[in-house]
Amino acid sequence: METMELDPEFLAQQVRSLRKKLRLTQENLADLAGITSRTIQHLESGRERRPDVQTLRSIAKALGIGLDYFAKAAREEEARHNASIERALRRMAMVPVTHIRTAAEFLNCFDQRHQLRFDHTAIADDDTMEFVVSIMSWLSDLSDSWPDTSLPDRLDFAKRSIELFRDLESRGHSCSLGHYRMQRRFKEGPPLIFSVGFGIFLPNEQAKEMKLVLVQLEDSWETLEADRALPHAQESDNGRV
Repeated sequence: METMELDPEFLAQQVRSLRKKLRLTQENLADLAGITSRTIQHLESGRERRPDVQTLRSIAKALGIGLDYFAKAAREEEARHNASIERALRRMAMVPVTHIRTAAEFLNCFDQRHQLRFDHTAIADDDTMEFVVSIMSWLSDLSDSWPDTSLPDRLDFAKRSIELFRDLESRGHSCSLGHYRMQRRFKEGPPLIFSVGFGIFLPNEQAKEMKLVLVQLEDSWETLEADRALPHAQESDNGRV
């Protein structure tokens, strides 16, 4: 990739198309890739005559795609290349998350789901990891019993959860919650659709800033087409969707 000559106009089209398909603003994509929104603006303008490969590598790594997405394929390979990218995009869920600090925020975000999925990769030390595991177990048990729980009991459970989250925060980490839908399609009949609760454990400062998390779906699961469709909104001059 480093030795290939990049077409600035094609690169601009690819970055812009990728961002729109994932329903991201320029700021969203920049945050995920750990770069500035101005860098994304420059790439999408088509005026970046010598695009930095490391910048493209950061975007590709953040979105779980190959660097070849940014290289113009030969005409005979273009259809296969585009189909491969489309398959990859169908397996990416962009999950809005809320940094949970109050019982009200917990009640707004938490519900019974078909599955719960957690990301604890930011936890490094064993003691904190042990505490995080206890929180994950608590949330899993709570999700199972949630439909049969009265409103007063839900509030009590929310307060108990906030106590756990505050204890976690004193250890330098926080919990953010969100959810997404995924489907498995079959040759015949309707697809199997699951609602998945998502929790991510991050350092306190990072949790305050994190609003969107990319989740890679496993096996033959993919996002719903309705969740992949762009909202009916025009972009403003700064590229926001």
